[in-house]
Amino acid sequence: MSVSIHASDIPPWEQLAESIRITPAHRLYLATLPTGASEPVPPHPAHPEGTLVVGMTALTEGEEGARLLREVIERRDPREGALAHFLDRLVRPTARVFRAFLDRHGRFPAEPAGLAYELSRERGATGRVVVTDPTFPEDPGRALAAIRSAAHRLGALFAAAGLGGVDESADAVRAAVDASLAAELRFLRPETYAALGGADNDLVHTVGPEQHAVLTETLERVAEQARRRRVDPAARQPAVVIDLDLCALDPRRRILHALRTVSGPRPGAPRGVTEFAAPERLAALPAYHGPSWELFVENTGLRLRYPGVDWDQMLTDYSWAFYRPWRQLAWDTPVAGLSRFVWDVHDAGGRVVFNTARRHRVREETEHALARAGILRPRLLMLPNDRVRPVHELKSENLRALADLEVITIFDDLWRNRQAMAKELPSARLVAVELAGFTSERPPGRAPEDGAPIITTFETVPRPLLVTGPALSHARSPAQLRIGEMSCHPVARDHAVRLTTPESLEIVDALVSAADAAADRTAENALRRGAETTVSLVHRVLTHERFLRGSREHLSEEAVRAFVERKEPLRAVAPGFSAKPHHNGLRTAGPLPDLAELGALVRLRELQRAVAHVYPPGLRITVLTDGDHYRSRPTATPPAYRDKLKEYLRLVADPDTLDLADVSQAVREHLGPEASRRRALRIEEHAGLLGGALTGIDVTAAPLESLERADRICRGLVGDRADGPPVPGFSTLFHSLVYSVNPPPPPPGTTPEAWARGLYADVFNVTDPAASPEAVEGRRAVLRNAWDDAVRRLTVLRVDGELGCEDTAFLPGRIRLTPSPRPGSLGFSYLGGSSALPWHGVGVVDAEGTLSVDYAVSLADQGFVPVHSPLLGPAQPWFTVPVTSTRLVDRRRGNELDPAFRSSVRLHTYKKVST
Repeated sequence: MSVSIHASDIPPWEQLAESIRITPAHRLYLATLPTGASEPVPPHPAHPEGTLVVGMTALTEGEEGARLLREVIERRDPREGALAHFLDRLVRPTARVFRAFLDRHGRFPAEPAGLAYELSRERGATGRVVVTDPTFPEDPGRALAAIRSAAHRLGALFAAAGLGGVDESADAVRAAVDASLAAELRFLRPETYAALGGADNDLVHTVGPEQHAVLTETLERVAEQARRRRVDPAARQPAVVIDLDLCALDPRRRILHALRTVSGPRPGAPRGVTEFAAPERLAALPAYHGPSWELFVENTGLRLRYPGVDWDQMLTDYSWAFYRPWRQLAWDTPVAGLSRFVWDVHDAGGRVVFNTARRHRVREETEHALARAGILRPRLLMLPNDRVRPVHELKSENLRALADLEVITIFDDLWRNRQAMAKELPSARLVAVELAGFTSERPPGRAPEDGAPIITTFETVPRPLLVTGPALSHARSPAQLRIGEMSCHPVARDHAVRLTTPESLEIVDALVSAADAAADRTAENALRRGAETTVSLVHRVLTHERFLRGSREHLSEEAVRAFVERKEPLRAVAPGFSAKPHHNGLRTAGPLPDLAELGALVRLRELQRAVAHVYPPGLRITVLTDGDHYRSRPTATPPAYRDKLKEYLRLVADPDTLDLADVSQAVREHLGPEASRRRALRIEEHAGLLGGALTGIDVTAAPLESLERADRICRGLVGDRADGPPVPGFSTLFHSLVYSVNPPPPPPGTTPEAWARGLYADVFNVTDPAASPEAVEGRRAVLRNAWDDAVRRLTVLRVDGELGCEDTAFLPGRIRLTPSPRPGSLGFSYLGGSSALPWHGVGVVDAEGTLSVDYAVSLADQGFVPVHSPLLGPAQPWFTVPVTSTRLVDRRRGNELDPAFRSSVRLHTYKKVST
């Protein structure tokens, strides 16, 4: 709920200071400069030489402004392009501060005349906006218009000075400024969107909560059916059915062309229907079917204005021009969000089918239009070329071709079509699509005839608003993140915290102390509840909710009984620790274990301590790192990861009860030298066999279809590993690897972070007209690399299955702790509160002091800042924290964590993880 700034009696400067303290975007990008002050409050932490505050208006005017702007651009990081630095450090920060104020308070605190930029004498623009005069304008739309105007003037100065090079014309820079402002004003709260003019303001954008709910519920139902299918071979693959015209595809260009075609003289309008000569000026455009056309003619007043026109004949003429010539169907554009929604359905385990009234003869034009969204070789249900029966009957009959699929939801713009398809598939949910800017088949304000919920695009809200504090994504993989909508917040590095060794050890001690106390409580509660046998008591502790992931039934009491009867320590193996995938910066910030892995070891210590309380012989655990066993890595990476993990072990555990082993070394010792050589040969042989079977499939030609083909082929070639879980499907492996591969180098003037975000914003879209040729080729390279990695991983799993190289073979008789629950193994939750594994993301401590893990790209977007420690070194953050959890000490030391915060760091206190 929006709260007006004027609702409080707090003085304006104090209101701003409070907003800076609690709002991440304001903490990163906003400072204040009260009258008479010489520097921003609080001062910027990264520049001990001080800063220069230049008014926004002053920087946009005259020779002095041009000189300062040139200095700003020349001081930038040489990896940044001039235009990118200009937009990221001057244009976007103003929009971010503006948006955060509107989302939190409903108003903005200053006119452009009361704003300034903070400039560094060494590094140019710091990215912070300074409020010099809080005037609190009443109209946020007017404030935005003024900010836009000032940004345009600054852009014109940038272009006139030639700072971007010969390719950056004034028009190009102006367009880039508007694109940057629009990118920061996407997915606004509906109230904020309305306050800024809504559909009348070309910069702002929102997604209604009803649409978000409909689409996310569809994806949840797809995922649920996919899970059912994994355990029940008879269950069918889930699917979503989408209509094309005015549903998946926007025919605006064809409609405008058709209206212009019929705009000429005719009976009742000897001078023509003049509104159709410039149809882009109409408030709404007509569709191509009767009810919509009738409403269009009535609502626009055309019937009264041209009483002699035969509007039925006009519809016939208009429809003919709309469809002819057929090649014009290739003009259609995908509806916003379609590409992402199709990918989300596929990632959830389903597929998308397009059921259209178009005839087979226009398949080529239809596929061309869908290719703009990266949807290649789609499954299309079309109508016969000689169609004579009603469309709704034929579309309904088309659904019978989907007997192999479980249709979850049907999207269509016409209620008659939906009604007919509902009779064919009564269990499917029906959704009406009504694109903005078009007259629908229903009068305004009336619900659809069938009561179907309405969506206007296929967009969903990508992430929480950055106004109430940074939030974790809870994504199970980067595939679930909307990377293209995320910001890198480069100024976050300026707020980094650098711990001393004693401060770092204080955090380690806090984690260990809290875990030990929790272990004691767990054991005491188990003893208090009582148990028939020691075996039952130990089993109860092992499957306590603090540790459990999945079902308690996956670990039987018999697995515990053998140890207890022999009165010896339980033995367990915890596989999975591996060098962090850091090549593209999306998952992690470096290859070494950080506080997330240290916290995982503390969790294992907690489990051991709890077991020892109820069973004195205790629990001994071998942590099994996978090194380069499943995937080729740089030679130095696995040893460096293991060495750092050993350092953490010495800090938090007893080496006699918690030790490390490398899976590659364990396999070599288990097989012996000769068998190890045979294994290497078998891997090469199987890789050739698998590669040969996949010959002819080019993943860059049609990525999703290629993965489905690869799944079918590999299913017959690859079986299960001996005494282990089923080997994953090819596409499952591919999806787990595609966000970890090393992308090609970025082009000049593009930072690695921005390059990776551009590639992975829509990595499966290799026909994206909005992407540069370099980005499209970069996506193709990423897909090829992931394909090769998936072939290698699948081959290793197959050969290890043949040779019995599951850890239950070379470390027999042990309880298996696994983050992937399955019968026979104990599903183990290392950190809780997150779906990401410690070695797949970055350690993060939230504002309450709870240690978790998330992906680097999401943490950067949400306003978390890096914390460095001598325990890990300067090259990689040890963990991250919300910027609002830091405070400035002085210019020399920069930011610090509050001592009370350091001493409160702890593991998650309860299980809350989706499995």
